[in-house]
Amino acid sequence: MWITWRRYRVRIVLFALYALALIVLMIITVHGFRGVLTSCNHHEVAAFQDRACRSAASRAEGRDGVAVLGIALVPILIGLVFGAPLLASEFEAKTNRLAWAQGVTRTRWLLVAWSTLAVATVVMMSILAVFAHWWAADVFGIVVTGNGLFISTENTGVVFVAMAIFSLSLGTSMGAVFRSFSMSVAGTLIGLLVIVTAISDNNGGPHALSQWEEAGIYLLLAATSLGLSVWAVRRWRA
Repeated sequence: MWITWRRYRVRIVLFALYALALIVLMIITVHGFRGVLTSCNHHEVAAFQDRACRSAASRAEGRDGVAVLGIALVPILIGLVFGAPLLASEFEAKTNRLAWAQGVTRTRWLLVAWSTLAVATVVMMSILAVFAHWWAADVFGIVVTGNGLFISTENTGVVFVAMAIFSLSLGTSMGAVFRSFSMSVAGTLIGLLVIVTAISDNNGGPHALSQWEEAGIYLLLAATSLGLSVWAVRRWRA
């Protein structure tokens, strides 16, 4: 666990700063929308004031769009920055042989490394999910121009955390299977785009899944990916 922390501490700190920047942007966006709402709700608004109101609303929605994109990228970054290199870099550098030569079983070696990053992921994503839920409920509950942006439930709440764990596990499994950093990154990115799009496209209408049901699907996929990683690692030749 300590070795994994030392390897990834810089990335974890940088990712925490990225999450902090998103939180600050969300706070700024909320205050921006509230300011626009206050200005545009005055009675007898003159024509030039109405144009100024719309211009302010447009600027606020621009910051809102940046926040939506930044939040949507978080699970993808988890898979690419933490999951994909977890095993692939070990295999390319041959450092896995050193760990196995010290009597550590392959399964324990994998699970300890994965769980270290999983704990960090859950903590950071839970904090970010709380702010994202507050931000989405506040911003998207404010109607200024009537054509605001839309944020998916996958970017807030428990689904957000479950998707990040799945992304981490998928990246880990790609590294275990391909044993190459570049291939694991490509496989993780393609896998995430295909699976997340498939779930999103089929989760709508009267039979839409609840957040807990959708989170359960992602956690099941995460467990399957982790199981694939264990199977692949146990078949490696030292």
